[in-house]
Formats: sequence, structure tokens, C-alpha cells
Amino acid sequence: MPDSLPFQQNPTQEEPMLIGFMIDVSLSMIKTIRNSSAISQRRLDGFRDAIDNFVSRGRSLCSDEANQKIIPLFKVFAYGFGFGNALGWLMGNKSPKVRDLLEGIEEQTSTITIDQLFEHWEVYQSHIEELFSQTLGTTPMLEAFKLVKQRFVEEREKAPFTNPPILFVLSDGDPTDGTPEEVLRVAQSLQNSGVFIVSCYITDQDIVDAKKLYGGGQADWPDAAKLAFAYASILPEASTFDMYFRELGWKVEKNARMFAQINQTELMREFIEVVLSPLQQWYRSPQPQSFKGSNTLPAPKQSKKAIRVFVSYSHQDQKYLANDSLLGYLKGLERKGFEFWHDQNILAGEIWNEEIRRQMALADIVLVLVSQAFLNSQYCQESEIASFIMERKKRGLIIVPIILSACNWEDYDWLCSTQFLPRHGSNMESTFKSKEKRKEFFLDVFKNLQAIGAHLKHM
Repeated sequence: MPDSLPFQQNPTQEEPMLIGFMIDVSLSMIKTIRNSSAISQRRLDGFRDAIDNFVSRGRSLCSDEANQKIIPLFKVFAYGFGFGNALGWLMGNKSPKVRDLLEGIEEQTSTITIDQLFEHWEVYQSHIEELFSQTLGTTPMLEAFKLVKQRFVEEREKAPFTNPPILFVLSDGDPTDGTPEEVLRVAQSLQNSGVFIVSCYITDQDIVDAKKLYGGGQADWPDAAKLAFAYASILPEASTFDMYFRELGWKVEKNARMFAQINQTELMREFIEVVLSPLQQWYRSPQPQSFKGSNTLPAPKQSKKAIRVFVSYSHQDQKYLANDSLLGYLKGLERKGFEFWHDQNILAGEIWNEEIRRQMALADIVLVLVSQAFLNSQYCQESEIASFIMERKKRGLIIVPIILSACNWEDYDWLCSTQFLPRHGSNMESTFKSKEKRKEFFLDVFKNLQAIGAHLKHM
């Protein structure tokens, strides 16, 4: 594979990003993966949820608030491979084994800009759900790579795009229509043409360290994992992708490839969002003319704007705001540009509800302290959380829930779909009982907020 690729990564309306998805929909994709709440779901369902997040995040990054419209800064096409289950074949359904997932919808082209995708997203969702009834066949990976290669050629002949075009491959198995060597030859041809391949290997067994990008394959990996690693592109040092992973706490080996085992839905969402990381850094602040066409990225711009954290909590849990508890531990972040606000900062004479609304609108991050008292609070749920979720959809507000104590958080969709701390469905009071253990948890929260803050400063 090529050692490096040109990384201009300055998407504009005239030269948007081109992103292709190649999604395995074969029989094995009905197996389950885990999520943070230890609730299992089908691999296809996990990917569908991740795509929902991709569309929502893309809308947020491409929103022009001044003109109240979405700027078409990237275009997407998607293929599924693995159609043609036995039942459909017996019933006379001879549909292709590789399908364009966005074809034939409302007379739209099947290469969709972000504004078209978001405007018609419910229609596309419904269309893809209908196609899934025809899935669960074999794994025609070679055919899929060949069709995707031709698609990139056609799209790039029709219009200019920023470099590099990106292909996101999601699979859990070996090809059934060719050898791994044949698949790699097509993938290498794609990379030689300048396409950057991001590879997600889906499995329910741990074969690699979580949140780590490897520079070399391992001898004990299954053959499918070795293949998925081999067709992944090498991560260019100091690229937007490289910075993105490091800020989020990923370990990146030398000459690391864009390959990860995804066996939890949260990691799937995080790895998918890396595709959008160039937009996070460049779409609001285009590169100076002197950088146009350069293979070297300028240093990321550092923002002097404070990172505002709104603390949402029940008054029954105000002990965690004390200097000897969670918020006191997080005060070290104030030297790194963070500002924390909670309702105890409201001054005498201020109209408390208006001040809370004002601070909510200013927030970059919401730190939500979740307990049963918090979940039982009508004001917390109907006023604060409802507003946070709306702002997350509208402008990408980041919500960080902290599960303080045992509570029925599983009954709340916004919590089940948001990565919270502690992970894996536990809570702070039950898991970190001693003073020293609790400090270890506070440090975990500290590091997570610090990583989010570094990420926001580069946007």
C-alpha cells in the first residue's frame, strides 16, 4: 500500500469531501455486539445507530447558522454486499449480491450531499430498512471492492473533490467470491488512485486492545482480521485523523493503519466520526491560500475562547459540587481554559430560570450528574435534558453523563444512546467505594473532559 496520501483536507462547496461506505450485510452480521449498558444488539443495528449519529454530526458540522442552511461540504455513496439470502432465492428474488444502498429514492442521484441526506434522511432510513429484508447472504467482498473502485473513478471524473476521497469498510468476514490476495490487489489499486481506506472489523471477541491503532498485524488474529488490517490505509502522521485519535485517547503505533476491531457500539460511533474530523478543523476556517494543494497541514489553530461546562444535577446530590468531591477535583481544568457553571453561581436578585437558560445556551459541554433523584426531577427532565438533546442535534452540544448511584437509567433513551461514565452500566457509588478508588474515577472524568476540550479547541 502507499506509504502516504496527499492530505489537503480543505472541503469547500466547489471541492467537497467524497465519502464511500462499503457495508457487509451478510448472514454473520445478525450476530450481536455489546454497548456500554451491556445490552446486546445486532451488528447491523449497531451500524445503523452509528450512521444516524454520522448524519446528525455531519449536519451540525456543516450548518451555516448565519444563513440557516446546511452547506454541502461532503457527498456520500454507500454499497451493501451480502444480499441474497436463501429464502429470497427460493422465492425467486434474484437481486444483485452487491447493491447501491441509496439508489432509486425520490429521483435523487445516489451520491448524496449532506443537505440532501439530512433533508430526506427518514426516506433513506426506510429504504435501507426495506433492503435489509433481502440481506444475510454470502460475502461477495471482491465484487464490492471492484464496484466501489469504479464508482470512485466515475464520481471523480464528473466533479472535483478535496483530497483524499475516503472509503469506510465495515465487515466481519472473509470473501466468498475470491481470495484475500485478489481483494488486496483491488484495494491496493484503490489506494494507488488516492483513495483513503478506513477499515472496521466487527466481532464479539476481543482480539486487539481497545482504542489502539496497530502498525503491524498479529500472528494470532483470525484471517478475516488480518485481511481487514491489510487493506486499511496507513495513518499519515500529524494529519487531522492522527490528531483526532490522539486527542480522544487512542494509542497510535508508528505506521499505524486505519484499522480497528469494533465490538462495542460506542467505539463504532467514535471510529465512524473520524471520517468527519477534517470538517471539524477546517470548514469554519478555510486554509490560507498558501496552503492550498500542500501535502503538509499547518499547525491547528488554538482557540482562546473558554470551554464552558454546564453542570446539571439534582440538589439532593449537591455534595458532589464540593471542593473535596467531583467538581473540586475537576477545578484543575480551569487552568486549561475550562469554566464550570451550576445554579449555585446564580447571584441574589437574578431571575434564576432566565440565568439557567442563558448559561445553557452558552455551554459547550454539559456534565450531567445522574441519580434517581435527578431522573425523578420534572424540571431536570423536561426543562434541562430536553433542551440539551435539542441543542446536541442542532449545534453538536456534547453531553457527558456521570452515573452517580443506582438508578433506572436504562429507561431513558438519551442515556442508553450516550456514552456515560463509569462505563459498562456501573455507577460511581457502587463501583468506587473507597476514597482512593473514587479519586481514580474522578481522574477518568478529568481526562475525558480534557480530551473533549482539546478536540473542541481544534474545531
